[in-house]
Amino acid sequence: MYFSEYQGNDKAVTKQQWNTFMANVIEPVFPKGFTVHDVYGQIQHSNGTIHRGQTRVLVVASRRTADLAKTVSLIFKAYHQQFPGVKTMSISMPVEDPNFMGI
Repeated sequence: MYFSEYQGNDKAVTKQQWNTFMANVIEPVFPKGFTVHDVYGQIQHSNGTIHRGQTRVLVVASRRTADLAKTVSLIFKAYHQQFPGVKTMSISMPVEDPNFMGI
């Protein structure tokens, strides 16, 4: 899942705001774990302008279930409600059987 920091009007989701969002929204629904990468990217808006900036990529290794798409949708809905103007994107890839070593 991709979460942009940019909200428009030179507002950005701060690291503290992200950490609070992660603790309150993401951690409860993915208690077995996930990975977050801070990355730099760009997006072209519908008017053709390009915005470059920071994005957070959330990686979750999970079996595909009927509830997974609903969970992702609810996470994005919460992010958009808390930080109006942000962009989000979801990509899924099949995972046969996640095997966590050392747990």
